[in-house]
Formats: sequence, C-alpha cells, structure tokens
Amino acid sequence: MHSKMLKNTLELSQTIIEEWFAGNPSRVLSLIDDNILWIGSTANQFYIGKDEVLEAMKKASTSIIPCTVSEQEWNIPDSGSGYCVCVGRYICTLDTKTMFMQEAQRVTFVWKNTPDGLKITHIHLSNTMHAVNDDEDFPVEASKRNYAYVQKKLSEKSRTLHIMTTDYEYNLVSLDSVIYVEAAKDNIDLHTSEKIYRVHDGIKSFTEKNCPGFIFVHRSYAVNSDWIKSVTPDSVVLANGEKLAVSKQRYKDVRARLKEIFK
Repeated sequence: MHSKMLKNTLELSQTIIEEWFAGNPSRVLSLIDDNILWIGSTANQFYIGKDEVLEAMKKASTSIIPCTVSEQEWNIPDSGSGYCVCVGRYICTLDTKTMFMQEAQRVTFVWKNTPDGLKITHIHLSNTMHAVNDDEDFPVEASKRNYAYVQKKLSEKSRTLHIMTTDYEYNLVSLDSVIYVEAAKDNIDLHTSEKIYRVHDGIKSFTEKNCPGFIFVHRSYAVNSDWIKSVTPDSVVLANGEKLAVSKQRYKDVRARLKEIFK
C-alpha cells in the first residue's frame, strides 16, 4: 500500500473505535470483508465470515453505553502491496451518574485493498489482564490466591455434616463443633458444643464416613483432636471439661496420633 492509503487506514481505524464506543457501528459494518474474522474482548466473541460478524456486531452494539476514548496510540507494524496491519491502544471510559468504568484496551485491524476499496479482514480486541502484578508476565500470584480460596470453600463445605436423628429431624452440624462420637448400642450420640444428637448408625461406620481424623481413644469413643486438652494412660481431658476413658491398648496409639497432629 502507498503512504496515503496507509494514512487512511490509521484514520479509519481510529474513527471506527471512537464511533463504536459512541454507539454508532455503521462505519465498521460498511467496511468488513466477506472473509472477516472478529475476535472481541469478551469470552464468546469469536466470529468468522461476514454474515456471522454482521449479526454479532449489530447485537453487541445495542448494549453499548456511550464511552469516551482517550490516550490513543496508533501505528502500522506491517504492510504489503495489498494489505496492512494497524494496531492501537487506548483508554475507554464510561462515566455516568450511576456507572463508572475505565479499561485499557488494545486492537488490531488487518486491512485489505480490494476493487471496492479498503476492507477489514481481521479485528482483534483485547483488555489488559488485571490479575497480573506489575512484576509478572503471567498471573502466578493471583492463581495461587484463587486456588487457596477455592480450597478453603471446599474445605468449609466438606466440614458440614448432614445428619438425620432417630427422631427424624434433619440437621446441619459443623464438624468443628463436634467434640466426640459415642457408641450407644445400635446408635451413636454426636456430642457437639451445643447439644447431643442421637443418630442411628454404628460408631465405626459413622466416623469413617463423616469424621476423618477423629481418634478412637476407646471402642466407644471417637474424639475430635481439636478438642483434646490432655491425655493420660487412663483418660483424655477435653476442652469443655469432660473426661473420657482411654483403653489401655489404645493409649500408645492415641499419644502417637496426637504427636503427629501437633508436631
């Protein structure tokens, strides 16, 4: 392309962006090529071909709230006899009585010289990745924070027990509030910081399913280690003041388990 045409593509690219964000898509719609590819800044904006792009752009333009475009920079990094690549970056600002938004955006236009004049064969819009720190090229720290948050939420969800009492009452019980599980013939008593729930289940099966990490200090007691205050060869003292029997054959194992947990 000659220099006058290159200058024209720069001016057209800038005008298209300004008019688009002003809510006027007519210019860009009139300049798209039959084989255009449009990649927008939202997750679902990926369209190939004139018909698809026309439909998508018309739909997208109806939701635009007029914005101002400022701090524009435009240049042409590549061009040939019948094409040129035009890239720009700018700040898009929405400022009304009820809304405010300011986004740094980049755009790439690929222009083609056709018998019908200049046409756009490619548009790619992108926004900056806000999760990236200034000293990063990839959002490593944000990814770590997101992972930790998800794990925390999963842990919180998994630490809620859904139990049905022998009186057919459905209850949600925080695992952290459970002090110990006690065998009661064909049932178990779930001792919590607030009340005791009687559930029709065996102590071993209930504990394995619902209370991972609880310590069997006796065949009749499975204790939440977070509530253990001290242990002796014949008893365990709990934080709520209760004392439970420790069987002689389990004492060494109980001590070993506690050392492993609290080391």
